[in-house]
Amino acid sequence: MIGQKRIALIGSGAIAEAHKTAMDTVGLSVVHCASSPRSKTIGHFADRMRIPNIWEDPLKLLHASDQWDGVIIASSINSTQKLLDIAILQNKPILVEKPVGNSSLQLSKYKIFPPPSVMVGFNRRHYSTVLKAKEFVKDQSSCIRASINLPEQVFSDNEEPYAPVLYNSIHGLDILRFLLGDIELLHVEQHPVDPLFGRVAIAKSSQGHICSINLNWNSPAKFSLTLESADSRILLEPFETYQHYHGMTISEPTKSYPVRKYSPTEIHAFNVFDNQKNDIKPGFLGQSLEYKRLVEGFQTPSISANLKDAYNALNMAEELIEGGTVK
Repeated sequence: MIGQKRIALIGSGAIAEAHKTAMDTVGLSVVHCASSPRSKTIGHFADRMRIPNIWEDPLKLLHASDQWDGVIIASSINSTQKLLDIAILQNKPILVEKPVGNSSLQLSKYKIFPPPSVMVGFNRRHYSTVLKAKEFVKDQSSCIRASINLPEQVFSDNEEPYAPVLYNSIHGLDILRFLLGDIELLHVEQHPVDPLFGRVAIAKSSQGHICSINLNWNSPAKFSLTLESADSRILLEPFETYQHYHGMTISEPTKSYPVRKYSPTEIHAFNVFDNQKNDIKPGFLGQSLEYKRLVEGFQTPSISANLKDAYNALNMAEELIEGGTVK
């Protein structure tokens, strides 16, 4: 019988709270927490989340690894890399929030041999909709077409106008890689006058799948992903919903609509909230179950991202931002 594992949590924001709720559900005990040094909010967070031990300095918590069996790093982006470097030295399982670093250069040391003890929190990989889409790709006997829309809010008066692309659009880019395999950007086009208008890119996966990537910044559009085979179409719009179309339904002209209509026939549809019996953030339950198996020494993750995946997603986001033809 394995005793309940002790988890340390660094961070006190909404994502840290979501991790704590998910860990409670899967039976991992978060018994330590820290935030920024001498944080004024960590005490209230610990009381609200019922975490018994508060540390004023997250570095001291990491070095006291004899008191915990795994650590979750959900702190600010600027502090994550330093904390991760120290956590890796403790040789214990780590769940670190994406994007891990401010640039792919910071993660380049992991692009070949990522530490097997580190999971990266691309929780959308665990969406029921994304996992179903992966089944669709796997079931195809030939290559498919994919198209993704990533409509971030990008404004010139922001101090870091491309930050939403680096820190949020990488979710979508990671989903593409999760579904299709390694992806190479073949061409990236930007507006000839306004670089903040967005990007349109053509990419190809290592398995031959063709993909178009539309960074339609500031558009009144939803995040969406389309996968098409010869006769079927999968639509995730947004990523939390799943629609499967096969064939067309023909409607004859009427007085109110005097032309023939051709509509795709929906054969299956659901969303990540269907049959959900808890208040866990979508994707966090599956992610936490994989982390539990990692902490207990039973199994390395098969769905969750690693640091190589984080590097590849961030590097692709940077290449898209740079625009122009990819060499």
